[in-house]
Amino acid sequence: MKELFSECLGSESRRDGLKQISVSIHSLLLNNKDVTYQKICSSINTSNTNTLRRRVYDVLSVMRSLNMVVKAKRCYNLVRRNLLCEKRMVVEEKRKQLEDLQHMKEVFEHIVLKNAFKTHNLSLDRFYLPFLIVVIEKDSNVHCETNEERSFFKFRSSKPIKLVEDLEILKELYRNNEEKEIKKPYLYGSSLKKFKEGFGGAFDYIV
Repeated sequence: MKELFSECLGSESRRDGLKQISVSIHSLLLNNKDVTYQKICSSINTSNTNTLRRRVYDVLSVMRSLNMVVKAKRCYNLVRRNLLCEKRMVVEEKRKQLEDLQHMKEVFEHIVLKNAFKTHNLSLDRFYLPFLIVVIEKDSNVHCETNEERSFFKFRSSKPIKLVEDLEILKELYRNNEEKEIKKPYLYGSSLKKFKEGFGGAFDYIV
């Protein structure tokens, strides 16, 4: 970590930017205790000194909000967790991610298989991934902003709205299919009907 810290402070091409400042601050706190704000600023060499203090303050604020750094009597210290506990947390997080990925795989395989054996009317509208469902009240005044690539959406509404991502829809369809196989048919039909009623007739094309 000391070598990385020296590299970050000494390389003219990598000094600037919040990312490098964050790495530098983390390395400094990792190797020192009770570091003041002034010492942190003086330890970071940058060509843009006008904004350095503000950027250092921003980085420290984010670190404190993430419980990575604590401040006491104008001194900053890195929160040092037990290494074994950290490893266990990482393993548990990876396990959950693996379970989520496996579940997503099952969900998509179910949709592909369902569509493969279903005859679609080409004249009907279809859903194409990715999509997003916006649930609003009838008298709501909603504005949507996006970019040219439609990779970013911003909604403003006069009343509360509910955004449902496509993956949640697919998961619900998969759960309903499992209920159909496990429970009695009338229970599955009731559950699916209740789910579809919340979104009008949109699901008539994909269910």
